[in-house]
Amino acid sequence: MARYPFPRSLGEHVAAYIEAVCVHGPGDVYGQPVRLTGEEVAFLDEAYRIDPATGRRQTDIAVYSRRKGTRKSELGAWLLVAETTGPVRAYLDGGEPVARPPVDPMALCAATTEEQGDLVYGAFRAIVAASSVLTPLYDVGLEVTYLVGQSGKIELKQSRNPAALDGGRPTFEVGDEGHLWHGPTLEEAFATLRRNLRKRHAAQPWIFLPTTAYAPGQDSIAERLHLAVGKRVGRCRQGRTLVDHRQASERWDLTDAVHLREAIIEAGGDAHWSDTDAIASELADGGATEAEFRRFWLNQPTTVDEDSWLPRGTWEACRRDGFKVDRTRPFRAAMDMALKHDTAALRVGQELDDGAIGTEQHTWVPLDGDTLDVLAIEQQILDLHNTGNLKSCAYDPAYFEPSAQRLRDAGVLMVEFPQSNARMVPACGLAYELAVKKALVHDDEPLAAGQVVAAAPKQSGEGWRLSKGRSKRKIDGAIALVMVVGEILATPPEQPYDGPLVAVT
Repeated sequence: MARYPFPRSLGEHVAAYIEAVCVHGPGDVYGQPVRLTGEEVAFLDEAYRIDPATGRRQTDIAVYSRRKGTRKSELGAWLLVAETTGPVRAYLDGGEPVARPPVDPMALCAATTEEQGDLVYGAFRAIVAASSVLTPLYDVGLEVTYLVGQSGKIELKQSRNPAALDGGRPTFEVGDEGHLWHGPTLEEAFATLRRNLRKRHAAQPWIFLPTTAYAPGQDSIAERLHLAVGKRVGRCRQGRTLVDHRQASERWDLTDAVHLREAIIEAGGDAHWSDTDAIASELADGGATEAEFRRFWLNQPTTVDEDSWLPRGTWEACRRDGFKVDRTRPFRAAMDMALKHDTAALRVGQELDDGAIGTEQHTWVPLDGDTLDVLAIEQQILDLHNTGNLKSCAYDPAYFEPSAQRLRDAGVLMVEFPQSNARMVPACGLAYELAVKKALVHDDEPLAAGQVVAAAPKQSGEGWRLSKGRSKRKIDGAIALVMVVGEILATPPEQPYDGPLVAVT
């Protein structure tokens, strides 16, 4: 039997090194020795898995998803130490396996804001200052730290400028709070970080992404990576991506004090230092909404829209996997957009044989962070028209009139749907009734689903209608949904005429 020269993982060596040289960062235990939890050790074991035959790393991106208060950022700071001075790569030395740092280590700490930069890099600086072992190894600066007596550095950079990240040749990267990485600029920044991994083959670079649970529909990097592993809980892999996600079960009744404590404990895992009673008071005393509490303290991916127009879980309960509107049968559409600083949504819908309404959404985001591709939107509506089964397309004349005129000229039946109380209030009521009865069917991707649940009810003189509420998130998909439902139910279904024939002379 062939003897492989390398172990399955370097995780235990990395964990032992962190405990040997690192101390705690800012807080009540500042400067005290580190004792990693079982969960942290298990994560490192999987993140540092190697090929026993070659010794090469098997993970490019490792997501560590935990609720607040579980020292995710501090773990990132300890990894900055290990990745520049510790036994983190496997090599053969005289035929024997050894573990040591990469040659010329270059670690990058990427932050979405200046304040966020202090979470990991600031913790690293404090840890080095408090450790008699580490202080001689680093020349610490506000944004750049150099290794003393050898090549290598750790650098803090703002990720809102993707160009500043280009050209890097890292051996290790930290992108703190992956749930905040969304939008065109930060998407490009993360893409740059990922491309930079390919520049140093021998160094086997990787990205550590600590994060709290994301808001579904924001299409953040954390959400994308969690979707890649099937939104599963636990340590899961897809190719060279590792996602370690822990959350409280949905089974807990948060109105019950005992259940609330158990949910907090379950989400915290090995975070024994947490004050469970104090955390519970965030919800019990009204300091946080249920949605906020679920996301930040139970680590459940939840839209933080406490005043959503739909009860929690309603839109997900309406999902039918793989559903598509049948373009060979009659259907209608509705368009909601603004020209700048917004997304745009086109909902198509049709009545199904079981009496439900099936819907499907097309979504556009600004090409340059500012302007929508209106021609692409018009072409999508034309493509639907060319099926021969698009009966009408509703739109808000305040923003879409020029496009509507061009589409009319092309033969599309465009129907004005002003966003007045008279039109929106009854349409919102109809859509709500269908949704709670599970008579609205969809298979929305995350961005579309997030827009639907993000809308909030706003009282008017005639009743309630949808608004952005306090969240200020995009709700184009919800508005288009309400419009298309209103059009379908306001239009009598086409029936064959079976009355007497009358001769016309």
